Amino acid sequence: MKNGYKILWSKRAFEDLDGILNYLEENWTKKEVRKFVSKLHKRLILLSYFPKLYSESHQKKNVRKSVLTKQVVIYYSLNNNVVELIRLFDSRQHPSKLKL
Repeated sequence: MKNGYKILWSKRAFEDLDGILNYLEENWTKKEVRKFVSKLHKRLILLSYFPKLYSESHQKKNVRKSVLTKQVVIYYSLNNNVVELIRLFDSRQHPSKLKL
């Protein structure tokens, strides 16, 4: 696809991002927050052009996962020309908290 897939955020993924950013702002420097946001932005661009680059998740069919950092995993699905971000999951949490 010439212009890439459209990125759509689910409500839960947006809430996850908000929680991650709040944590980073409280516990890390502004530089680290900017570094995380930049890394996420670059990954979203990559997902928009190559959505099948990352493997399918074992938790649910038709859901893929991309490890952004040691602590954050992006779960997403593909629907026509749309990449839907389902979760930005903090991998330090117990896996039973992951609801896709």
